[in-house]
Amino acid sequence: MPIWYSLHRNPLTNGANHYRAIVQSSGTITMNDIIKRMVARGSTTTEADAYAVLMDFFTIVEGLLLDGFRVNTPLVNCGMSVKGNFDGQTDGFIPSRNWIEATTSPGPQLRRAIQINAQAQKQPAGEVRPRPLEYTDLNSGERDSRLTPGGMGQLAGDKLKFDPADTSQGIFFSGGKGDEVRVEVVGKNTNTELMFLVPAGLPSGDYTLEVRTMLNSSSLRSGSLNATLTVG
Repeated sequence: MPIWYSLHRNPLTNGANHYRAIVQSSGTITMNDIIKRMVARGSTTTEADAYAVLMDFFTIVEGLLLDGFRVNTPLVNCGMSVKGNFDGQTDGFIPSRNWIEATTSPGPQLRRAIQINAQAQKQPAGEVRPRPLEYTDLNSGERDSRLTPGGMGQLAGDKLKFDPADTSQGIFFSGGKGDEVRVEVVGKNTNTELMFLVPAGLPSGDYTLEVRTMLNSSSLRSGSLNATLTVG
């Protein structure tokens, strides 16, 4: 399957003919979906066994990162970084000003797979989808990184408006452990901006933000933010 993209004017440059490619997501896959595909390939492992092994793997990696190790795997390399400013060499970590975030980068196997097998295919811009472009965590002011459960979030983009009465439409957060949560409280719902309350019960972890809407068509259209949001 190709990587679908469409070209749109770049609002961050002054050139009249400057366009940028926006990848059109084929959807969101959860860990449970991955496990089902593993079993469907003929694996002798049951879904329950696969889930248990993967959860053990995630728990071990999480513990190693919290102990200060870097973790390199064929799929992804993980580490930790300290954010925020420090006032000189003798200054220390202050929780109200500094925080710790996970860092990730593609592993060697994923890099090779992309270099060798990834194929891009352009689709007309008229085949519209919602285009989430930038998320702002209003509690911290961080963009495209932090996610505060119970706090306010702001999403900028294009063709974002949806029907809140239709539960198949809306703003969805998908986590790496297979969970998916729909935003229930939306204060502003326009084509270019969504203002909403982040679900208070989101556990720690990384999330993908996805907007789903009908866009005056007979089929549901979806678009994902090209950034990972993290509940620390």
